[in-house]
Amino acid sequence: MSRGLYSDSFLKALLENEPKLAKEFLEVISKSEYVEEPEIVTCLEIPSWVVEKAGIKGFKNPNFPAEVFEKFLKEKNFAAENFWATFEYPNLTQKQIDGLKKSKDEKVRALALAHPLGNPSELIAHLEQMISNQTPYSMVIIDISQNVFLSDEVFSYLLGISEYEGSSRTVGQAMWENPTLSDEQKATLVLSDIKPKEASASDYWSEDIHFVSSIPYFQSLKVNLGHYKGQKFGSLPLIKESIGEFFTRAGHHLSVVLPQSSQVAIEPTLYGLHELVSLHLLHRLFWTDLCQREDFEIYRRNAYRVDDLFISHPILGREFQEADSEDSTRLGGVFIFFGDQNWLVGEEELDTNQAAALLSSYGEPMVDILEDGIYDNIGQSLIALSYEVPEISKKYGFEVSDTGYDWMVEAALEIAEPDDFDVSADLNPMFGETLSWAKLPDSKKETVFEFLNLGFEYKESKLRSDSIHFLGCMALHESTPKSILEKLAKLNDPLVDEVLASRD
Repeated sequence: MSRGLYSDSFLKALLENEPKLAKEFLEVISKSEYVEEPEIVTCLEIPSWVVEKAGIKGFKNPNFPAEVFEKFLKEKNFAAENFWATFEYPNLTQKQIDGLKKSKDEKVRALALAHPLGNPSELIAHLEQMISNQTPYSMVIIDISQNVFLSDEVFSYLLGISEYEGSSRTVGQAMWENPTLSDEQKATLVLSDIKPKEASASDYWSEDIHFVSSIPYFQSLKVNLGHYKGQKFGSLPLIKESIGEFFTRAGHHLSVVLPQSSQVAIEPTLYGLHELVSLHLLHRLFWTDLCQREDFEIYRRNAYRVDDLFISHPILGREFQEADSEDSTRLGGVFIFFGDQNWLVGEEELDTNQAAALLSSYGEPMVDILEDGIYDNIGQSLIALSYEVPEISKKYGFEVSDTGYDWMVEAALEIAEPDDFDVSADLNPMFGETLSWAKLPDSKKETVFEFLNLGFEYKESKLRSDSIHFLGCMALHESTPKSILEKLAKLNDPLVDEVLASRD
């Protein structure tokens, strides 16, 4: 049942050509908290002694030591408490499956019986029992429907309970997502009028993709990995420059944004493009230069549960400007501003008008404002009410000073929601940015175009929308070579065409 494994060709080349350097690199990772991160434990080239350091998170990797896994499995209640991790281990033996089939835990028995080494006939009886017991673990049944190889016997049973629901989908919908279905089984689903679930947000957004070989670039390019992942990444000591240099000589995709010239061919891939975008390396490559234009600047906008970061530009920023704030994160180039992007600086300010509105409950009488019996901010609430209803201060003959209004704002900060603040962002002048489209060699500019062209031709997705935005940035930038401008014109994309026309 192991899923989500990948091969890192750059790490493989390091292991084969520079084994000593590779060992130094992997030892650094193994001694850090970062060893538990997905790109480490799902990499097929990571050796067993590194995967072991990740504990149960490393179970999904076939290189996890069998004897260590067996020790975990012998612990009382281990499988019941860690059933997903247990069955992610790809090297389960017949003896281990036979033992798990006898478990007192019904979800463990179900997953054991559904395993290729399990028993389809007993599985059906067990699933019937789980359903009749109204088990709270319906996601196990859904997982079996979606991920396990289904014999014709099990498929027929699941077909009969296709409306059974769990984890926001039915058995029938889960079966449609099962990659092991035969053509005949798919045809049966069609004839039975069982339809797949409508495309989910994950189909549009996909997941962040990172590589073990990208780690040296994370450090040298000072990328942001988010708060939780970033904390773990911070436990890594500085990686030797020679390791990153090896990956660059091997044509690593992240090296395409480095300003240094290179004779090495860099192969454009969708995985590589996704990493370039998700790490905001293309944002930095283009936006840093374009913000020097009078018509281009960083633009941050917030709303209820929304804090989006984009740009303001008559053409490239128009759709964002006109879109509903709740939906605009889906647009190309837009991302959520978490405040930990070190290449940007953000400001949040609660202005006097909003502070007064919050403390006065938008002009409610004082008796209503204080009806909850909390009088800690009675003075500030009175100032707020007089601000909202100016007749009060006139009637009682008092005037609030600037210090009084500051006092009111301080009290409002304690109850303000994120969308109550006025927000802004700009490039961080202290960051020391090294990425620049203007400084990138023309050969690498051509490669960046090929990356984005891959994304442009990809299915409807955030990645495709991002690619169109950066192709638009490329069309706008004065340092884009004529050869690339000609290729951009051949895309026949309305946004890119409009930007190209604006150059005249």
